[in-house]
Amino acid sequence: MIERGGIGVISVFGNAFPKEMSLLVHSALEGDVANARNKMEQDFSRLFHLIFVEGNPAGIKCILHLKGMVKNKLRLPLVPVSENTLQEIKKELSRFC
Repeated sequence: MIERGGIGVISVFGNAFPKEMSLLVHSALEGDVANARNKMEQDFSRLFHLIFVEGNPAGIKCILHLKGMVKNKLRLPLVPVSENTLQEIKKELSRFC
């Protein structure tokens, strides 16, 4: 969005990685959009995909839970991510935490 004239982002991912998202946004706002995009794609693309694979907010709640920030509780009709997705998120998250 910043490439198209936006002045920021609304980011689910930023709930789990606020510092990293802030640095990416500031980098893009300072005109270094290519570097911000490359960093996002290189560092976070797999994790970014995983938080949405079973719908929002299940994926981000899973990450926040694994980081010790929240309980992994959702109200019906929402449900936590499957065991398979949980393991994939844990594996990818281990690169950062």
